[in-house]
Amino acid sequence: MERRYIGLIAAVAILALLAAGYFVSQQGAKEGFGEKIEFKTSDGWVIVGSYLAPPTKPAPVLILLHMYGRTRYTWRTVAKTWNEMGFAVLAIDLRGHGESTTRDGKSLTYRQFTAKEFAAMENDVKGAIDFLLQEKGGDIDKDRIFVIGASIGANTALRAGCIDERIRAIVLLSPGFAYHVPISEDLMKCYGERPVLFIAAKGDAEAYVTCEKLYGLASGVKEFKVLEGSAHGTQMFVGNEWLAEYIGNWLKEKV
Repeated sequence: MERRYIGLIAAVAILALLAAGYFVSQQGAKEGFGEKIEFKTSDGWVIVGSYLAPPTKPAPVLILLHMYGRTRYTWRTVAKTWNEMGFAVLAIDLRGHGESTTRDGKSLTYRQFTAKEFAAMENDVKGAIDFLLQEKGGDIDKDRIFVIGASIGANTALRAGCIDERIRAIVLLSPGFAYHVPISEDLMKCYGERPVLFIAAKGDAEAYVTCEKLYGLASGVKEFKVLEGSAHGTQMFVGNEWLAEYIGNWLKEKV
């Protein structure tokens, strides 16, 4: 009986340590990711982000847009790679995600969104550019503002590129016609002749087909990088450690 009791205590202690370790790892994921910033969009959302100042100024700047249900912290590792390559980096929590859950003083998450609210994520990008120019203008080259998006973030990057010519190039990781954030072939035509890099895995059918169609419509400098496997969005960086550097070099060479 005593042995069972001791064993139970040991088991509880182990579970407690594991839980504590998980908590620490979760907290650790939110540390060491630049300067925490926030700005307000034209339609009332408070957007929270992480800003990494460039090693030399002025520098090209990357605005990073995450996948559905994720947060800006999914970019942390690759953001540091790009920062070390000389880019200023701003990763944001898109409206309704992460810490960006306040609109006009009220709490709201993406799970409550209408199609209209998803489409309006393009305003988060416009707000990010306004913030950079107003608050970090000495850090950045205003003629080299780039947006990198994954999944719905890719769709949002394309929508933003259509309405905001301050965006000089976009990188679309696994965009899709069937996602919550709507895109169309007309948006690619609207984007015009600015550079665009498409990236998708062969086994990610929706993203692969979407990239093929959009690539055919893009009229400027363009490339469609196809990866093996079926990884989606930022998951493509796992096992493809070269990819972040490839993207950074592509932007430097093409713009």
